[in-house]
This record gives sequence, structure tokens and C-alpha cells, in this order.
Amino acid sequence: MTIRFKFLAGDVNWQEYGGKFVSKKLCNGYDGRGAVKGQDYDFHYWLVMDVRPNEDWEYGDKKDPKYYVSLAVVSPEAADPGELQRAIDSYGIPDDESPRYMADPMFLVECLHSCGVAAYEWQGQGNNLSVLMKEARKEAQLAGGMFFGFYMDAPQNRIGSTGWDCVRGDLLAGLRRYEDDEATPY
Repeated sequence: MTIRFKFLAGDVNWQEYGGKFVSKKLCNGYDGRGAVKGQDYDFHYWLVMDVRPNEDWEYGDKKDPKYYVSLAVVSPEAADPGELQRAIDSYGIPDDESPRYMADPMFLVECLHSCGVAAYEWQGQGNNLSVLMKEARKEAQLAGGMFFGFYMDAPQNRIGSTGWDCVRGDLLAGLRRYEDDEATPY
């Protein structure tokens, strides 16, 4: 299965000003049996490839990389409802238009990704954008396939929060796990 990306958000001239690309909807945990009647997955998710040029590269030190590219997992289904609402509120959508936007999964993916409610699976930097995007697509094949769980089990920050925690928007979960382990007598 080849994962293809389509334009999600950003400037028309995304190579110069940055842009985001999104995969098709993927699902986690398909076992064919359906743990819950009619449900064969844990949650749906999208892979978001974010392309960011270094704005100071033209005027600054040419030793810095010209581009930053990242690959993230975003899931409106797995996100904590409070985090999802905070992400939507940050866009300033009027209450009377909120239901229309809530029904659009691409809007929800963009909101969550922009607010940092995502698990970052890969990041790269360099001067050749096509090479970076090729690497990101290669990582997407692994992250969107059989190795999804391995990517999500990896720590995302220095306190031990995993990808599963970050896709929910719970960046402090690793700290709470550490505190719980310290409180448990041996």
C-alpha cells in the first residue's frame, strides 16, 4: 500500500512559505474480528506531512538547514474531547457555524495539528526539499503500516510520554506514570 498525500493547508507557493499535506484516512488496530460489534479498529488517524522553510536562511548563516519536514499522526477520534474543543476554539469559529466545521474531518485534523495534539513520527532537516519529502514518504509507509504501534510506543518527549499519549493531547502522561511508579511500594 502506497500512502499518498494531498494538500491540506498553507500557501500556494508552499515550497517557499510552507504547507501541510495529509494522507487518506487510516485505521489502527484492524484485527478482522471486531472487538466491539461493527468496529474493527481502535481509531482512525491521518498522517500529516508539514513542510517548513527556514525563514532566516536567505539572510542568515547558510550552514543552517533550508527546510524542516515532519510527519505526524493526528486523530480527532483519539483526541481528548477537551483538547479537541480547545483546538477548535483557537480558530475562532462562531457558535452558529461550529456544527458545519465539526463535521469536516480535515478541519479537525488541521486544528489538532496546528495546536500540537499530534504524535510526531519523523522529523528531518536539510537543503534539498525533494530528498526530505522522499524520506518522509518512506517513513509514512512504515508509520502507516505494520509498524504503527512501534512508532506510537516510542517516547515523544523527555518525560516519557508516548505517541499514544500525544495523539490524545496528554503531554504530561509520562510524568504521571513516573509519579505512580514512585508511589507504588515494592
